[in-house]
Amino acid sequence: MNTALPSVFNYLDFRKYMLDYRSVRIQTDPGFTHYYICHRLGMKNSRSYFNNITSGRKNISPVTIEKLIILFELSPDEANYLRVLINYNQAANPDRREYWQDQLVKMNNAPKKVIPEDCYAYFTTWYHPVIREKLEDFRLKNNFTELASLLIPEITTAQVKESVKLLERLQLIEKDASGYYNVVEKNVATDPNVQRTLIEQYQLGSLDRAKERIVSRPDDHKTATLTFAVSPAAFKRVLSQVDQVKKAILSVAHEDDRQGKKVFELITHLSRQSG
Repeated sequence: MNTALPSVFNYLDFRKYMLDYRSVRIQTDPGFTHYYICHRLGMKNSRSYFNNITSGRKNISPVTIEKLIILFELSPDEANYLRVLINYNQAANPDRREYWQDQLVKMNNAPKKVIPEDCYAYFTTWYHPVIREKLEDFRLKNNFTELASLLIPEITTAQVKESVKLLERLQLIEKDASGYYNVVEKNVATDPNVQRTLIEQYQLGSLDRAKERIVSRPDDHKTATLTFAVSPAAFKRVLSQVDQVKKAILSVAHEDDRQGKKVFELITHLSRQSG
């Protein structure tokens, strides 16, 4: 039986942390029930408040955060991390979410273990994946300025050099004997929970860039929307079809050995609009 309380520094989801903390503590403290937790958090007549928070049905208020810190007996550093983590998880605005994510990375304790800096940079800066894809057919050696001019929007030579160094450290590209950079068939390896969080942030950025592109470059994109009604069983088939389309596109890209490639980004966003 593992009775060591989990460290908040190992989490990027405060709800998962709360669930894990309670499941461990109740092994040695049988009185640490949902009712007791709700009572200590100020919800004396509720037994469901804990479940409502951990399921995401309710947000936790700043006042309740302070009560939770006392209840979980956190140190000052742990308390600061938890405050930032809750703000990050509950941020509704993408800009605020990115702000709080930056705060997590900048904190002194385990965030750098949770989010390796290079992985964080790769997923939160749009042009790193684009440069990697462009190197499928662009012969890069010392012509960094030329590559910078090909990106949309154009970036600086210094940014290209910085990106190339990052991609090398992540072993996503490598130099050949002639000094040219080539793509390595490798994914960015992180903890699955961390990767999910970073990819989510990258996707939010992609949606923001897509909105800007629709307005600023109307002839340089193709946008389509489709509203439809299906049963839950049929929706699973829809998801399967979407996955098949993505695999087919990647297969076309993999088999394409012609020169003059351009980098594209396909965004798929399926969201339920009614009950």
